[in-house]
Amino acid sequence: NTSNNPTFTQLLNTTRETTLHAYQHQDLPFEHLVDHLNPTRSLNHHPLFQVMLTLNSGSDDVRFAGVDTAPVDVDIAAAKFDLTLHLAEWHGADGAPAGMSGTFEYATDLFDHHTVEAMAGRLLRILEQVVAEPETPIGDIAVLTARERRRLLTDWNDTTRPVPETTLPDLFEAQAARTPDAPAVVFRDTTLTYAELNTRANRLAHHLIHHGAGPERVIAIALPPSTELITAILAITKTGAAYLPADPENPGERLAHMVEGARAMCLITDESTAKAFAGARTPHLVIDNVATGRAVARESGENPRDADRAEPLRPQHPAYVIYTSGSTGRPKGVVVQGSSVTGYLAWCRTVYAGLGGRSVLHSSAAFDLTVTTLFGPLVAGGRIEVSTLADAVAHGFPSFLKVTPTHLELLQSPPDGGSPGTDIVVGGEALLGPRLARWRRGNSGVSVVNEYGPTEATVGCVAHRIGPEEDPPSGPVPIGRPIWNTQVYVLDDRLAPVPPGVAGELYIAGTGLARGYLNRPGLTAERFVACPFGGPGERMYRTGDLVRRCTDGDLEFLGRTDDQVKIRGYRIEPGEVQAVLAGLPGVAQAAVIVREDRPGDPQLVGYIVADDGAALDPADLRRMLGRTLPGYMVPAAVVALEAIPLAPSGKLDGKALPAPDFTTTDRAPLTPNEEILAHLFAEILQLERVGVDDGFFDLGGHSLLATRLISRIRTVLGHEIPIRALFETPTVAGLAQRLGEENREDSLNVVLPLQSRGTRPPLFCVHPASGLSWCYAGLIQHLGPDQPIIGLQARSVASPGRLPHSVAELAADYLQEIRAIQPVGPYCLLGWSFGGVVAHELAIGLQSLGERVALLALLDAYPGRRGPAAPTEEDVLALFTEDFAVKVTGPLDRATILKRAEEDDGQLAQLDQATARGLLDTYVNVAHLEHRHVPGRFQGDVILFTAEREREEAAPVEAIRPHVSGDVIRYPVDAQHTDMTAPGPLRQVAKILTRHLPYGQD
Repeated sequence: NTSNNPTFTQLLNTTRETTLHAYQHQDLPFEHLVDHLNPTRSLNHHPLFQVMLTLNSGSDDVRFAGVDTAPVDVDIAAAKFDLTLHLAEWHGADGAPAGMSGTFEYATDLFDHHTVEAMAGRLLRILEQVVAEPETPIGDIAVLTARERRRLLTDWNDTTRPVPETTLPDLFEAQAARTPDAPAVVFRDTTLTYAELNTRANRLAHHLIHHGAGPERVIAIALPPSTELITAILAITKTGAAYLPADPENPGERLAHMVEGARAMCLITDESTAKAFAGARTPHLVIDNVATGRAVARESGENPRDADRAEPLRPQHPAYVIYTSGSTGRPKGVVVQGSSVTGYLAWCRTVYAGLGGRSVLHSSAAFDLTVTTLFGPLVAGGRIEVSTLADAVAHGFPSFLKVTPTHLELLQSPPDGGSPGTDIVVGGEALLGPRLARWRRGNSGVSVVNEYGPTEATVGCVAHRIGPEEDPPSGPVPIGRPIWNTQVYVLDDRLAPVPPGVAGELYIAGTGLARGYLNRPGLTAERFVACPFGGPGERMYRTGDLVRRCTDGDLEFLGRTDDQVKIRGYRIEPGEVQAVLAGLPGVAQAAVIVREDRPGDPQLVGYIVADDGAALDPADLRRMLGRTLPGYMVPAAVVALEAIPLAPSGKLDGKALPAPDFTTTDRAPLTPNEEILAHLFAEILQLERVGVDDGFFDLGGHSLLATRLISRIRTVLGHEIPIRALFETPTVAGLAQRLGEENREDSLNVVLPLQSRGTRPPLFCVHPASGLSWCYAGLIQHLGPDQPIIGLQARSVASPGRLPHSVAELAADYLQEIRAIQPVGPYCLLGWSFGGVVAHELAIGLQSLGERVALLALLDAYPGRRGPAAPTEEDVLALFTEDFAVKVTGPLDRATILKRAEEDDGQLAQLDQATARGLLDTYVNVAHLEHRHVPGRFQGDVILFTAEREREEAAPVEAIRPHVSGDVIRYPVDAQHTDMTAPGPLRQVAKILTRHLPYGQD
């Protein structure tokens, strides 16, 4: 009985209405009928179906229970549906079935004769193979003819072109010899000729060679856009080493992770940028240091030769390493060899005539999009202007410009004066024809090339040109056809080529493929696979992008091959977010979709229907989601609805969901800084106004917009604010108070300020066996803004080898750090697992100095509990692999664990190898320290939180009592030991802690 089902009732009513309408207007075209159901539909698509198959059994004697039937001849004058296939049996003279005939009927404004004929041919081939070999698996049936297969695999991939076997330094030095006096680089008031640039790069190259630079080595470079940046990149290539560009705008921790993870032999930087690498162990070469400048100036200005280098430079040596986002959040370094770059540049010099004129370098060298602008002009005799995009265009449109579609939008109005010789290359994102058409108004003389290519395929591997007089398409701009010496394949999940017009995954092969991922053999093997269409040993790169071939061979980008969405580099499954949202208290129904109300800014938005009587605050729901989901998966807004809108089919009607309303507060700015920041917030968020108490992320902000805001603050107010400050104080008022503050604490430092402000005595949280205190960050949202929270971390994590010999030694070290932060008591200490043992020792040490310990809280920690025997190395390593989810089969040893952890790309692989090794060494050392430790006696009460899900007996609790003079106040927590700092258990812990934490110093 479905009569009480509201969805069914809605569908039934719609069907009745439609049926009545059909009887009243039997001569009405079908498209008008479906327009009655959906007035806003596209005329190219039917909402009910687009393809129809009818089958006639060949007999007029068709009977249905209770229905009289009779054959009717129909004269079809026009196609009523987009595509219909009529199949009918035919019989011989004896009346026996003799075969089947078929007819395709199609709308000629959507299908041409060739396309439908190809469909019929493929259907016949399928039927013939099924009849001839009925046991053949469906996936093995050959849909393509030999001719079609040759066209897809060979003809459209016939891109072989001779390219000289040379190196990047050779190309540049040859150009410098041809045009020594021509301008090569322009930055502000400085212009370097080719000869001057070459000499400067040579001197620095010789200096680096003398310090060990050479092929197969990596040199990191972190410099702002300048002549020094280009000089340093050229110098590194001249040594034969690979350059690793690190964007100085990125957080220092991320920069250090990249540089150290790449095992760079040194880092080239300047005085101001070097501050971001204060904790990095990689040697620095500070180029604006006086002593460095003198040393470099004494070097030879002649081109380095193989005799000067540590070993001869060959085209197959790496040219650069560029890091890209990883699916697990850990960036991965793509290693591109020199021959791939020179091959790409050979193609660029032929197709981009504008490279010989004025080009603009406006983006960070850490993006491979800039490789074209960095090297293209320097091997074609052009000049590079280092400038912002807006400033460069304001001084006249350059002859060559490479941008993303987002960059186009940053140009407030399309520049005039584009000449027929101008090239603008667009890449990095999907390009829509209407967006390009709007920009190109008044710029009909500009050629536009849509260039596609992942970092793993050396900048660009597929391109589509739109000529000066050619109009962009009405939809997506094709990404085009493969460039020189590149092959592209559109394959199904069985690695078989699909016909033109059919979607498949894009695979790339050819000379432009990268070597792989730096120090990531497992990930390299997963993405760079054997090519079944090439010669022995040839590889192809699996892009994960969904494309289709047009009939002319061009490729069209369709999206991703999986069901996930990609928002600002993160892959997100909306269904996962929706499930969490629907599970929150008081939520009856939920939906999560991706919206793009601001062009180019896709965002997750959640919609909920509340239970009867439930009063839900969308802001509270977002905060609750943040306790379970990572920040990038929390919807930008949650919208409360009376009902989730459904389409007639009963599915979610996404078009009927309203846009979120990012409302603002009314409190006006009180200071000039607040006034300016309020305007900057509104500018970046595209809102009319913003109040000083409004949170940036509550108004729809995200990490990408955050970087833009930080950049605008730097430009307008002249203040350098770390992006962490915006995450910690996301309101106008809060950020105004922090203007000018430096906040660059390293996440591996011994002292980790999780929340440094507040009037209460700090809560010092001691690390568990891992040596890190990041796990306590969840306390911030529960203990309130007035409670400082300071993490204490093992020195041996950041500095492997500095291992303490006892718990007492470790506690003495931390005692000095605590006293430097808080000279007098009362002191508050918290420790989880091994951290509780150290906290207990710290409390005894503070009391021995006459200080008062107001709180000693242990999270499932038991000072005094000892096993009968010391743990073996293998036992400890087994626990480590369990805690860090490292899958190792066979005998356990440290080297195997570290190697396997990196290959798995799991939790431990988020860190560079040195840090991972420090974690492992710390973990093993901690196990031995805890076993050998004989605790003293703490004078006072202890708060003990016990993990009840695995507590079998009270013996561990009793082990504490001899080491405590007062009571052991026990609070059970519904968790396992390893989950004590997970969001749910930590919420229980924080609730109890608020009762015991002192409100102020005595």
